[in-house]
Amino acid sequence: MASGERQIGIAWTIEDDYVATMAKGFRDKMVELNDGISIFEYNPYVAKERYMRDADILVNGVYGWDNRTVAGERGFDTVDFAWWQGHGNYYYVSDDDGDGVEHGGVFNNSYDQYRYRSSQLIYGEGYDLEYLIIHSCHSLDTDWESELGGPRWALMRNQTFKGLHMIFGFDGIAHYGFLTRNEGRKFAECLHDGYTFIQAWHEAISDAWICPDTSGVIWCGTSLNDLNERQNESLTNVYPDISNPTHFAGSWHSNDY
Repeated sequence: MASGERQIGIAWTIEDDYVATMAKGFRDKMVELNDGISIFEYNPYVAKERYMRDADILVNGVYGWDNRTVAGERGFDTVDFAWWQGHGNYYYVSDDDGDGVEHGGVFNNSYDQYRYRSSQLIYGEGYDLEYLIIHSCHSLDTDWESELGGPRWALMRNQTFKGLHMIFGFDGIAHYGFLTRNEGRKFAECLHDGYTFIQAWHEAISDAWICPDTSGVIWCGTSLNDLNERQNESLTNVYPDISNPTHFAGSWHSNDY
């Protein structure tokens, strides 16, 4: 894939200029540097949970639109990079059984449901999404362990990672405001400058040094060796999709460490 052909979609659900700046900053800088093209933009007034949800999952009489390609209604699984930004909290990270397995994020409207569920996100299954950025609190927490071991996103691995390469997020609080407004732009700049995806995300978040947010990345592989190799993935060193990964790893960084 040529650099300028990477497709980018952004969505945010917080009515705040700084949040919009962060999401748009990533997209705009990628486009400016000829590292991608803009495909969709959903602000808090039009963002719907169905854009993230798998097309085979029915909620309130509506199937997910993650693979929908209709202009103005493009789903997350139709682009290479998808940036979602909104509120996340421990109160939104349980499923109906209350066992804490799933992660959820909040939407401002009730088109479908007010939150997304990690078990309803299935990406890459014959479609496009490789890199999912979830800029919200608790999106990649490390302290919700289960008897199976690993963070809760790993428990969803057989569903979520069907070609998806990486998820970027936070352990704990994800600040938004004046000091963090350039995180999206910085992430794009670091990617363009040759950083690996993991390095670029950690660098972009740690650049707002006065906010000790803990950035996180999880990725998949077919073996331990493959998993270690894929830490080196970058814009110029992209690995093939994996439809049924068997190994998973995570990397977290905080300015407090």
